[in-house]
Amino acid sequence: MRTRLEPTERRRQIVQAAMPLFARKGFSRTTTKEIAEAAQVSEGLLFKYFASKAVLYAAIIEICSNDDPTRFEALRRLAPSTETLAIIVHDVVAYFATLKQRNAAEQSRHRLFLQSLTDDGEFARIGMATFGAALMPLLSRSLEAARLADDLAESVPIARSFWLTALLQIIIGSMALHDGINPADKTSTEEWVAETTRFILRGMGLKSDAVKTACTAIDWKNWPNLEARIA
Repeated sequence: MRTRLEPTERRRQIVQAAMPLFARKGFSRTTTKEIAEAAQVSEGLLFKYFASKAVLYAAIIEICSNDDPTRFEALRRLAPSTETLAIIVHDVVAYFATLKQRNAAEQSRHRLFLQSLTDDGEFARIGMATFGAALMPLLSRSLEAARLADDLAESVPIARSFWLTALLQIIIGSMALHDGINPADKTSTEEWVAETTRFILRGMGLKSDAVKTACTAIDWKNWPNLEARIA
């Protein structure tokens, strides 16, 4: 007997069932019958909540875009500085580097992003736009603080810094899902994240000495990133 749920809960149940299917098979190859079976509802009930597969896909995009509005709340409270810039970069890299340890919904969201790139691209475009809208203002404030502190060797446009950084982080997340984050020398995830952070900061135009000083000053183990953010 099917459990009776409130409309909002039923919608979310269907969305959560559809996400891994879209992530694995793509939009065009996923059928409404498969979605209904995964959600343990009839196709008729599925269409009651979502008039078409396209409407369901749009709902997934919307929910994922607003799924964690407090994701960067701790970072927003930090005063802009070169050290804060290092914390922001480290925090985001750590998130992607530990993707294999995160919950199923977060893993499905990343896989759906990758699948979208080979399909219509809509989920990927909106995902990147949402990510950029949340992250670029934080990066911009601290990059300006780094410039005023004379910690920049060169000025790199913020949009370029974000996009190149995001692409590297997406690759790291994709490799992490398949246990491919650590190189052959068995470097720990924490060391890998720290080195990636330094690499990105140098790419953003920070002077080598400023990168070293900022990263040395941070107590990574007490910053709420790696294990503390894993559900």
